[in-house]
Amino acid sequence: MASRDHIRNEPKVRFFDPMPKGYVFVPKGNVFVTKICRKKTHELRQTLYEVIDKHKKTLGLRCPAHVLAVVEAEDVASAERRAEAVRKRDGVVQGKFADEILRLYPKTPTEEIPKIVKHSLTKRSGRVGTTSRLDLDEKVRLAVRAHIRHSHTNYDELLKETKDREASRRQIWPKLHEIAKSWGEQKTRKPNKREPKSPHVSTPKRIKTDPLAKRATILPGTRQLTLSYRTRGSTRENAIDLDEEPELVDDEYDAFTKAGDVDGYSDDCSSWSVDSSGSDSDLDDF
Repeated sequence: MASRDHIRNEPKVRFFDPMPKGYVFVPKGNVFVTKICRKKTHELRQTLYEVIDKHKKTLGLRCPAHVLAVVEAEDVASAERRAEAVRKRDGVVQGKFADEILRLYPKTPTEEIPKIVKHSLTKRSGRVGTTSRLDLDEKVRLAVRAHIRHSHTNYDELLKETKDREASRRQIWPKLHEIAKSWGEQKTRKPNKREPKSPHVSTPKRIKTDPLAKRATILPGTRQLTLSYRTRGSTRENAIDLDEEPELVDDEYDAFTKAGDVDGYSDDCSSWSVDSSGSDSDLDDF
C-alpha cells in the first residue's frame, strides 16, 4: 500500500537536470508503464522523480533502470490480455448506450444508432458520451439531439456562414424538434429535488459555470436566462426565453468540454456550461 512517504518521495526535476546513477527517463504516454514503474519503485522504497518542463507540466518519470526493464517485459506480456479486457468493457458500454437510445428514442432509424454511439463514445474526445458527470439517459438524450443537429439539419453550414451559434440554433430548432419527436422522444427527465414547484423563481439564481468567464443568471419572476460571457476580449450578453428557445441551453457542446475543440466549433465561438455540482433545474423544461 502506498503511503504519504511515497508522495513526499517524488521530487520534481527538470528534464536537463543530472540523471541519478542507475536511473532512466520514462516518458508519459503509456499509462500502464508509468503506473507500474511508480508502484514498483515505491515498493522498493526508492526515490521516484517527476520530470517537468519550465511550465511545470509533467513530461514523465525517472525510475531505477532495473524497474523499467521489468515493467516493459510485463507490458509486452500482458498487452493482448489488457487490450481484450478494454474491448469487452467498451462493448458493454456501447451496448448499454445503444439500448438506451432505443428506450428513449424507440423510432430511431436503425442505421443511425451505430453512428451516434461511435461519435459520442470516442475516447478522449470530450464528447458527452464520455463524461462521468451525467446520467446515461441524459447523455443519450444530448447525443441524439446533437446527432440530429449536425447530420439532419443545415446547422453546420449556418454556423460556418454566420459565425453566430445562437442564431443558427434558433433557425434549425423547429426541424430538430420535429425529427426528435418523430424518433419517439418523450419527456424522460426526472424532476430535480431542487426544482421549484412554480415555473418562476423568486430570487436571482447564479448557475455555476466553467472557468471561461461565463455567467448564467435566471432573472427573478421570469423564465428568462441571461448569459454573460467574453469572446475575443469583449463582453457579450444574451437573454434567452427558456419556454420559447430551450434548444439554446440544450446542447452537450456547451457542457463539460474543452473550449475550441468541440466538434467543429472554432475558438472564437462563445459557449457556456452548467456545472453538474450546481442546480440546473430551471433548464429542464424540454
